[in-house]
Amino acid sequence: MYPRVNGNAVMRNVLGLISAALVLAGCQSPPVQLALLNPVQIFPESTSIRGARLNLLYGANENLYGVDAGLINPVTDEVGGIQLGAYHSAIY
Repeated sequence: MYPRVNGNAVMRNVLGLISAALVLAGCQSPPVQLALLNPVQIFPESTSIRGARLNLLYGANENLYGVDAGLINPVTDEVGGIQLGAYHSAIY
């Protein structure tokens, strides 16, 4: 039998590794953003994210460089990376 894998623990470990790598690289932007509905998110909309952003319903940020996943994923300026979701608005 294969051992059981806890998906939440795996995600925490992956996000932790991404966060640590970006902090060690000297990034000035937060490495992770979690949002339910803007403005109910960790960092305000005016913040640029370098790393990963997860929007459960709607989250917004100024710039995003990395991975963006959620239902509605607006970015007011630039995106560099991958966006996965139903709606995206960004300048590429």
